[in-house]
Amino acid sequence: MADNQLSQDHGVAVEGVLAEHSLVLCVERRERALALEALFKQHGIIVHLATTVYDCLRLAEQELPHLIITEPNLSDGTASNLLDRIKSHRQLQRIPVALMVTKLSKEEAAALVKRSLAGLFPATMDRRQIVEKTQKIMQSVANVSGSPHFVSWEAGGQDQEVGFFAESMFLGKMGNFAVCRSSSAVGTTDAVRCILKPLPEVPVALTATMNVSRNDGVLTLFPLHRIHGQGRSVLNQLPDLASQNMQGAGKAGSKVPRIVLAVGDAEGELLEWQKTLSAYSWQMHCAKDGAAAAALLAKAKVAAIWIHCDSAGKCEVPPELGATMATLPVQSRPLILMTVNKSGLISKDQICYLRPGFGLGHLLDALESSLCRPADLGDDAAISGVSGLAAQWAGNGRILGCDERSWYLRSSTAMAKGTRVSLHQSGNHPGHDAFWASLNLTVGTSVLAANGEYLLRLDVVAAGASKLRYWEKLVRDLNLA
Repeated sequence: MADNQLSQDHGVAVEGVLAEHSLVLCVERRERALALEALFKQHGIIVHLATTVYDCLRLAEQELPHLIITEPNLSDGTASNLLDRIKSHRQLQRIPVALMVTKLSKEEAAALVKRSLAGLFPATMDRRQIVEKTQKIMQSVANVSGSPHFVSWEAGGQDQEVGFFAESMFLGKMGNFAVCRSSSAVGTTDAVRCILKPLPEVPVALTATMNVSRNDGVLTLFPLHRIHGQGRSVLNQLPDLASQNMQGAGKAGSKVPRIVLAVGDAEGELLEWQKTLSAYSWQMHCAKDGAAAAALLAKAKVAAIWIHCDSAGKCEVPPELGATMATLPVQSRPLILMTVNKSGLISKDQICYLRPGFGLGHLLDALESSLCRPADLGDDAAISGVSGLAAQWAGNGRILGCDERSWYLRSSTAMAKGTRVSLHQSGNHPGHDAFWASLNLTVGTSVLAANGEYLLRLDVVAAGASKLRYWEKLVRDLNLA
């Protein structure tokens, strides 16, 4: 797997946009739109089909799409009727409307051209060209969300400073790691701030090494020696998981050899690391390529495989090595360490990223985490029954704005996709805090910007809920224009 593919799987997009575009496709006969609908979806565009003016207006209110594409004539009206209704609606008038031209007289066409259409799709256009033109129309909306409904807080003079929190629970210790359960993975390249609920005035700063997926969330490993702040003494007193009679919980590393298999052609550098790691009771076996690594893995059990980027900066698991790993039971597969020239990636399950310019301490933390196998952490039922120490991940950011379904923040803290968060604004914002408390926010996207900060999209409206009703509540409660 290539590193860009891994970044998508592990929660933070390094390049990309925050937009998730949607449109309503209004055609008289549904079968005419099925192939086009499938093509739009292949390009990541959410499609809602309508066959009448009534259906189109209903879906527009329900979904607040970024574009409406309609045929000129429908069973209960025309494109002109639809445009009149759209443009007379306070909120729907923001939605651009494009026309699929089929059979029109010159007079009808001339009349429609004067109606401020976002675009015309002639009958001669093939489906690929329609998709390309649709993307061009959507990309012409110049804001962070790509939505015509976006409201900028900076331009509107709103207070942009905001704090955000995610619930978590420290379960105990496993070896030299504190084990925490939360709804989603935690960033592993930057320290995160945590508030211990029994001691809200005693925050701690932690740096995660690894995230392990479980049925009821994610378990995150934090090296105890990298915990800073007055709350460190509290976390050091967490009980050992193996001592809590948890089914399946065992001593970290008790059955895993302290061997790492390094793959790469930087022979001199690897030999230096080999000598250094031996002082910490780690053996390193070196392989120049995937075939040699696969041969070594077939002969001996290892705790981790360390893969170096090639001269072009590409970092991926060699096919031969991947095939050999696939033959091993999932619970006994070694952890893969990736040395990548990118920050912001989130280590999870079988992949652990080493940040640019990592030192010996970070490498040792990653190797030690490879000894904590998922089975050592106990089964799901046992973990769910643990009464741990309640905590919250805390971060600060600036609100960029909002649209029909999401809030957009700029922050120095990465949050993985799927993390449930709450917002809070300090100062005199009683109406705002009541509004934040009413929202069920989930991280939809976390994008690493060029300046090293993260752009977060926090999704509010669930599928099937009315985006127009949410928008009306938002405008009322926050006094937005």
